[in-house]
Amino acid sequence: MSNRSGNHMGCVRISAANTYEHELRKFQICFELVKRGYEIVTEGIFEKGNFRADVIDCTNSVIYEVLHTETLEQAKTKENKYPECFEIRYVKTSDVWDQKLLD
Repeated sequence: MSNRSGNHMGCVRISAANTYEHELRKFQICFELVKRGYEIVTEGIFEKGNFRADVIDCTNSVIYEVLHTETLEQAKTKENKYPECFEIRYVKTSDVWDQKLLD
């Protein structure tokens, strides 16, 4: 993972190119992880390829991908692009927010 996009540990990056629901869910994930004392990066770009992860929990090596317009099947096609040391979890915007969605 690199800092090519200006990512900063603990900062939440948002993009108007995404939907409001997508960005809100990303914030909810980040807020809960920070409350737990975890180090996070949003929109992290990995050196192996030019793709981003919505939220990276650096403390536990977990990538959270937010699903709003993308289906789970579409998202899973990208799993091989992430470093193998990360667990990948998917969080849908259609689910009512609950911190248990992260576990």
